[in-house]
Amino acid sequence: MPHRRRLPALLRLTALLTGAAALPLALSACSSSSTAGSTTTTGAGGQQRATSVCSLVTAAQIEQTLGKTVDAPRVANSPRLTVCTYPSKTPADTVIVGFRAGVTGADAALEQARLGRLHGTLTDVSGQGFSAYYYSDTSVTPAVIGLVTINGQTQVTVASTSPLAQQESLTQQIFATLAALSTSASTTTTTASTAAP
Repeated sequence: MPHRRRLPALLRLTALLTGAAALPLALSACSSSSTAGSTTTTGAGGQQRATSVCSLVTAAQIEQTLGKTVDAPRVANSPRLTVCTYPSKTPADTVIVGFRAGVTGADAALEQARLGRLHGTLTDVSGQGFSAYYYSDTSVTPAVIGLVTINGQTQVTVASTSPLAQQESLTQQIFATLAALSTSASTTTTTASTAAP
């Protein structure tokens, strides 16, 4: 019976992630294109395109870090964010990762207030240079934990039934990948500018 209750919770979380942001997702060359005002799923059979930000988090990485056996993500893009849903044969193992950029303090406060109304207590887990909090949806069994982390103006949200420490580890890996891509893009641009006649 827990699996029957789990799926609606994931649908609620996906809807919340899709409606939570106020600004377009613009994670450089990693983001997929989308049609303004609509949400689209990319790729045949729900597979992400190579240019999707969802390609930054692999099913193997989720299995290794969260201990969940999942398939390649289904990608939903909107002008506000990208949601990567990693389905599993065991519905309780489904993992959702949301990305958005250009997040202002006002955007973050609005989303935090919405999540607080929906889930009750939000627990701060901020650190140096980033803000983060998590919530638990205990209306389902096993409970879903949502971890929201903002570093600069980039927000990553991970929602799953995995323990918080594992979700924090996945989030750290994601931000490390984003930082490496940013450094690589900056180096490429500098090199191209220097090499220009």
